[in-house]
Amino acid sequence: MLVSSFLCIGNVCAQDVGPTKSDKIEGLTALNFPYMRGEKYLSDLSMVLICHLFNFDYTWKYFSSYGAEYVSSVPEMGIRKPQYNCSDEEIKHLVRNDMDAEYLDKKDVRDNLLSGKRPLIFMKSPLLEDEIMTAKKNGITVAYKPIGLDATLVINNKYNPVRDLTEEQVRQIYTGKVPNWKIVGGDSLKMNVAVDLDEDLTDIFYQQFIKEGDMVYEKRNEWTAIGAMFDGKRDRFPFYGLVISEDYGYIFYYQYIFRYVLFDRDWAPPAMKINGVLPTQESILDGSYPYSTNIYAAVNTGHPMAKKIYDYLTTAEGQQMLYDYGYIPLKKRTDGIMDQPLPEVAPEIKYADGYLVARPMAVPQRIAVMDLNGKRIADVVVPAGVDRVAVTLQPGVYLVKMVPEKGRPAVIKIAVTR
Repeated sequence: MLVSSFLCIGNVCAQDVGPTKSDKIEGLTALNFPYMRGEKYLSDLSMVLICHLFNFDYTWKYFSSYGAEYVSSVPEMGIRKPQYNCSDEEIKHLVRNDMDAEYLDKKDVRDNLLSGKRPLIFMKSPLLEDEIMTAKKNGITVAYKPIGLDATLVINNKYNPVRDLTEEQVRQIYTGKVPNWKIVGGDSLKMNVAVDLDEDLTDIFYQQFIKEGDMVYEKRNEWTAIGAMFDGKRDRFPFYGLVISEDYGYIFYYQYIFRYVLFDRDWAPPAMKINGVLPTQESILDGSYPYSTNIYAAVNTGHPMAKKIYDYLTTAEGQQMLYDYGYIPLKKRTDGIMDQPLPEVAPEIKYADGYLVARPMAVPQRIAVMDLNGKRIADVVVPAGVDRVAVTLQPGVYLVKMVPEKGRPAVIKIAVTR
């Protein structure tokens, strides 16, 4: 006789209904679902997978603050919570994944993979060569690939009349050349620029807004004046401050996933057009919106079930899952997603013995190397089949931009140690 009981965890209750299996991945159950992590803005992908792979529903739950000290002007935020329909034991296992949907910095998330604590993670940028080597030293073989698209939004207050900027205007704003909104067609009002301290957003900032020789305009604590708290460790969602009408002189940047997937609220500040193009799934997919980026998955290839999920993510069904939950798939096709097979190998770049070695190099492409201050070290066009470029790099961190003759550009960060 089956005895039914209920368990409530995080205000979510479920009834014991027996073994729960996925009808999408062979052998996957609620008890062998692998633990995973996501970098900031990607942390809820584990919950998305739980709901999708086990056919669970989810509801929007709301919370209003990080504590009583948080600013009163911040409206309630929404967060998706799964409605588990499985046994108590299975819920406990799955909730361990769900509760991982919290802020973790980039290094912590990657260390979870490289040390073997988590067999699958989601990232905003590719693994570095030294990270891959760290995993090997720990007896772990890792692989990574793009699984979808994201984009950087430029946002301001909804009462600000400027709703459209060019890429060049954005660059000039972030390099301090536009002190007043009047220069870009707005009211005579001081241009208040906020720059995020988070490592992942700082990487994106340099990749997309800054060119060679630019001096970056940095007033990094500006957002404390626009209603977002700073506790010495991380920002507390500074874009909320842009809701307040008195703060319509501020400009900020954030990710599409955060604004339109995780917290798609009507009150949230609107995205601006860039070069006349509003960031939408369509414009990011077709490349007409200029500030697009990849999101990545990385896996411990020795973990069979994690590898199955990793492979599933770039199948047509897996890409449709991302689309259904509001994420942006890699490619478009007439029936919804892709029009050609996905690449099996993500671009890989390393520096060795005075050469920048890049793979794959099946088509001609342009390769540019910049330091984190935007200084261009090298910029060459490489023919198809040539996989190395002679360049002298001092120890440090560099951004390498690969622009193929056909296909989507990629920006990869590399570390040179000697």
